[in-house]
This record gives sequence, C-alpha cells and structure tokens, in this order.
Amino acid sequence: MSKITYIEDMEQWRSEFSFSIPISIRFSETDMFGHVNNVSPFIYFEEARIEFLKSLELFTSSSTDKAIPVVGDLQCNYLKQIFLIKKYNYM
Repeated sequence: MSKITYIEDMEQWRSEFSFSIPISIRFSETDMFGHVNNVSPFIYFEEARIEFLKSLELFTSSSTDKAIPVVGDLQCNYLKQIFLIKKYNYM
C-alpha cells in the first residue's frame, strides 16, 4: 500500500472513524475485467455522506434550522484496484 503523506499511522487513522455503511458494487460500475471504474468511489462517498447526515437527523422536518454541510473539495488517493467478485453457484 502506498503511503499517504498526511496520514502517519493508517490503522490509527482508520480506528478514529465511528460511522460506516456497507457498499454493494454494481456490475454496471465495472469494466469487462471486473475493475471498478475510478469514478465509482465518489458515488460510494456520496452514499455514505447522505447516510451519515441522516444519522444526525439533518434531513428531518424538524431540522430546518440546522446547517447542512456541503462538499467543497473531494479527492481520492487510490491505493489499489477494486474488483467486483461474484461467485456463482449453478448447482
């Protein structure tokens, strides 16, 4: 795995996150070799961001007085390829 300059300890950095959601890779997000398209992680980030904001109840009718954060910049350091792996059992 490549080193990201602004993260000194990857395991410690990961352990500081308290929110996650499962993401399902769709076949349409892959090429004929099963590689996930490089724009797809940004779709996954958006799904997670919306679910996180929902968990904070920022999308309820009583939340009209709350400020909702917006994404001003988004980038991704790709460390390795993502593949769609499906095992089909026809038996």
